[in-house]
Parts: sequence; C-alpha cells; structure tokens
Amino acid sequence: MNVLEELPMVSILVLTYHEITEDPRVFKQARALAKAGHSITAISDRPEGYAAAETCEGIDVTRVVAFDPWAMKPDDMEFTLDYVRSGPKSRELLTPLLTHTFTRPDYPPISARLKEVLEAPRFQKAYYRNASGLSRMRRKAEHIAFKSIAKLRLRSDENAAAKLLKKQAKAKRDLNMIVREMAQCNSFIFAKQVLQVELKTIPDIVHAHDLYTLPAALLLKKKYGCKVVYDAHEIETARASKIPEGGEQYVDDLELDCLEHVDALVTVSYTIADFYAQRFDGPHPTVVMNAPEVSLTKEQAREQGKDIRSLLGLGEEVPLLVYTGGIQRENRGLDKVAQALTELPDVHLVTVGPRHHINDEWLRNHAEVNKVSNRVHLVDAVPADEVVGVISSADCAIIPIQGVTLSYQLAMPNKLFEAATAQMPIVVSDLPDMRAFVEELGIGRAISENSPTGIAETVKIVLNNKTDYAGRRDYVQIMQKQYSWSAQVERLLHLYQDLTKVGQLT
Repeated sequence: MNVLEELPMVSILVLTYHEITEDPRVFKQARALAKAGHSITAISDRPEGYAAAETCEGIDVTRVVAFDPWAMKPDDMEFTLDYVRSGPKSRELLTPLLTHTFTRPDYPPISARLKEVLEAPRFQKAYYRNASGLSRMRRKAEHIAFKSIAKLRLRSDENAAAKLLKKQAKAKRDLNMIVREMAQCNSFIFAKQVLQVELKTIPDIVHAHDLYTLPAALLLKKKYGCKVVYDAHEIETARASKIPEGGEQYVDDLELDCLEHVDALVTVSYTIADFYAQRFDGPHPTVVMNAPEVSLTKEQAREQGKDIRSLLGLGEEVPLLVYTGGIQRENRGLDKVAQALTELPDVHLVTVGPRHHINDEWLRNHAEVNKVSNRVHLVDAVPADEVVGVISSADCAIIPIQGVTLSYQLAMPNKLFEAATAQMPIVVSDLPDMRAFVEELGIGRAISENSPTGIAETVKIVLNNKTDYAGRRDYVQIMQKQYSWSAQVERLLHLYQDLTKVGQLT
C-alpha cells in the first residue's frame, strides 16, 4: 500500500527562525506534508516587508520578529528552570537583556502621520543597504529624497516625538548587540514570541527546525501534549558562526537538555545522523537530504534565456565555474578561489545566491587584489526550484567550504545536490562526505591541497577531462532513487507514518 494511503492526517506546526519561504529545506518539507493532506501551520521570522500572516501554497504562515530584544520580561526567566544542564548559563545570558528591557523608559505616543513616515520602508537605511549595483544607487537616492521631503512636511511640534523615537531606536540597537552575543540562548526569545501567537488549531506534532526553535516546541509539548520532531540542519554544537567564543559547552548542554524530550530527530546526512544517534535515546535519526526540487530543466533554461551563460552574456568557449549559495566570506573559501583564478587565466567564476553588500564587497576586494575582477560575476538568487536549470550551462561547480568546524567537515549542502542534479562535474574541498559522494558517483574530484594552487590544479584537471567526470553508468538512476527530492519526501512521510500510527498520538 502507498505510504500516503496509510497516513493519518494530523495538524502539524512548523517552527523556523528564518523566513519560511526563504529557507528551501523548511518550505519544501512543509509543502510536501501539506500535499500529503496534513494541516500545516508555520511560525517563522518576519523580515522587513513581509506580511504578519498569509497562506503560502497551502501553509498558514504567521510571522514574528524571531529575536525581538523587547520581547522578554523578567518573569520569562522561568522558561529556563526545566533545563538542568544549561539553565544557569541561560539565566546568566538573559540577565543583561532583561535588565535593559525592564528599565527602558516609556516613550510618549507619536502621531499616526509621523509613525507612518518614520516606519516607511524608504525611510530605513536597509532600503538601500541590502541592494547592490545600480539598484543600490537608485534606492539610496530615493531614501535621501524621501527623508528630506518627509522632514519638510512634518509639523515642527512633532520634532520632539521624532527625537524620542530616535532614542528608542538607539536603545533597540544596543539591545540587538546584546542579543547577538547570546548564542542559542536566543531560542528563549523565539519561544516567547511563539507563545504569543494564538493558534487556531492545537498541533498534534511540532516540527522544530534548528536548535533555535526547539525550546519553543518543547513549551508547546508541555502545554498541549503534542509530539516534537527536531530537524537539525547541521551539528548545532559545531556551527562555524553564531556561537561566541567559549560558548560551545553551553550549546552542547542546551541541546542535551532538549533532546531528552524530543520524539523524533531528522538531519541532513548519514554521518550527522550517526553523530546524533549517540546523543539521542529515541529512534535512529531520519535522513532527509538537501536535494533540490526542479521546475526548470537545462533545455528550458536555455530556451528562456535563464541559464547562467545567457544571463552573463558568456559564450560556450569561456570556461565557467559556478558557486551557488551565500558567499559568507572566509568559511566558504571563495577568497581562495579568487586567488586561484590567477593561475587559471581563461576561467570565469560566477556566484548565484543571496546577496549582501558586505559579502559582495569582500569578494570583489579579493578579486581586485588578485586582478581578476573582470572574471568574477555575482548574480542574484533565483527561485530554489530553478537553480538546477540556471546553473546547468556552466562547465563545473566548485564547493570550497573550509573545514573549520566538525559541522562543516561533515557538510552535505544544497549546492552539492544542485550541481549533481544538474549533471555537471564538481570540485569539492577534501572533506570526507563530499569527497565520498562525488567519487562514488564519478562526478567530481576533491581538491588535493587546501590552497589556491591546489584549487587551480584540481580545476585544471577537471576542466581538461570533463568526460571523465560525467558519472557512472547508473548515475541518473542512483540520483533519482537515492538523492532526488522525491526520495527525501518518501523518507519524511515514513517518519510521519510512524509518529501518527493509531494510538501513538497523545
């Protein structure tokens, strides 16, 4: 019998501290569960410009400011009392924040007109700072013009309120600085935000993505008796960022406290699943890999002018490396690739993914220093299900992730499966899981030395012998059976089948 035919339909609440539609893994899973007939609601972060609530492809989404520094109150310290290992440290980290929020002055109300102006998107510096190129210049000009006109139009008797609002904004910036230093203690801020949401339906299961959302899920379990699925997108105790110096033990303790109350665990690779199997007393973790959905084929991308060569105006004769995903500076290794281009005089590099002006400037500076600026191209992110088609006209994908933490050493990222699905050769860092993947399938080669020269030599070998990395004879069948998104959905549905057996739900 088909898995879907056996599956009881239940109410599932998805928690993510990212904006849900911007996180391909979270959104794909939620859509798959909705298509299977489950009732899916989600609580996610609310970046500037997103609606507080809407329905997205069958998912009822509520957005909150995930780590709002004003959210916590002294009484919220009780959240941490059930955490035997990590509770004392959590209270220590929360105390400075609560001290500031509890003692903040009450600002007088401002007029609706002033509030509308000061909160308008064009009034915020983020309106242009998160853009790049000509778009950034245009938006900055709009920001300056809007701000100048707004000041002229506002009545002088509102100036005092405007000044108070600026002081309030500065206080919030100061609090945000504290929040950024709190590591995964931020999860308790997210938990407070989640508890403020009025749920239309009591969930049978809460699917918590990353450790940041897990305490919220456990509070809901305590309140409603629902089950909790913990989806670890990486080894939380070994993140390359977001953990302040000396904070690893705290994160380890927090996760261990949470794992005692989790009903099932999902993660992204077999090696990381084995890692969590040693920490988690429940059933062996379910592996749901970061395989892409594909709505745009290579042929369709070419016909529609959406492939990367068409977007850049590069001919077929130009050797082209592609990197997908955020740049995120040193830990992703693109500075070394820029340096390696000095030894690859005809090769171009293109990045396709989320843009941020600080990261863009960082990579452009490395390209300029190495005199390869004319061969480094930065392209905005495209819809997740179109990535495979867009990148498929490149000659080779490059994934130079640096093994700075255990989580990175065991990485099996989206970009790996996107390139493999696009059936192109892949050059990867010499990290065990990625190397084994490309070598087993016959589609790539690991960098022999973690240096620009090592990258250049490996790229030369692959580009000069592309037919040697076209994949084993049964490559397409293996990709479909083991590494396609449909295969991952099947595993996810099997997990929910086990969780929702008659009599299993509380």
